[in-house]
Amino acid sequence: MFKLPLSSGPRLRVLATAIAAGLLTQSLSAGTIPLVITENSASDFTATYNGSPLSPTFEGNDQALFSLPGVQLFNDISGVNGGSHFADVGFSEPDDPALFNSIVAGHDQNDAPSVFIHSDLPIAPFQQFGVPLTLFPDGSSIIIGFDNLINQNTIVLTFHDNAGNTESVPDKGSTLALLALALAGLFGASGLRSLRAA
Repeated sequence: MFKLPLSSGPRLRVLATAIAAGLLTQSLSAGTIPLVITENSASDFTATYNGSPLSPTFEGNDQALFSLPGVQLFNDISGVNGGSHFADVGFSEPDDPALFNSIVAGHDQNDAPSVFIHSDLPIAPFQQFGVPLTLFPDGSSIIIGFDNLINQNTIVLTFHDNAGNTESVPDKGSTLALLALALAGLFGASGLRSLRAA
């Protein structure tokens, strides 16, 4: 049996205390950083990172890019990208089960951490080519990475699609007005033909 010398006891206690304090400090310093993105319409996206608003760069209809402050690591939660340092997350379109919203967190062309959103993508082409899609319900919160190697604060992405009301069919007032205009044109044209025939 191995025995430690009596003089090593206090050293081991100090070492054990230091390790425990380090682990406790690590668990207390590691927190959660919310990244909340909301689509209000095809050209209106808002985002907050840890409560601070982010400014979008619009890349086209249903597309926006947000730069993130100080983020270094993203998880490949889909497993499709072979462990790359970017996250590709799909959220179901609440108003159309044939569409989804794609959010890619990674680095832009300038190697700055960013999040790219492309909403209202059709699911069928992805399925046709065998691309696996894991879609989370709208409003879900998904861990997409960490802010850096030192703090390791977890970045949690939540996506809200509120654009369904603005992307659906035209309102009843304009639809009825267009119908009335079309009927007036139709009856007006037939009335002119009957006058010419007389």
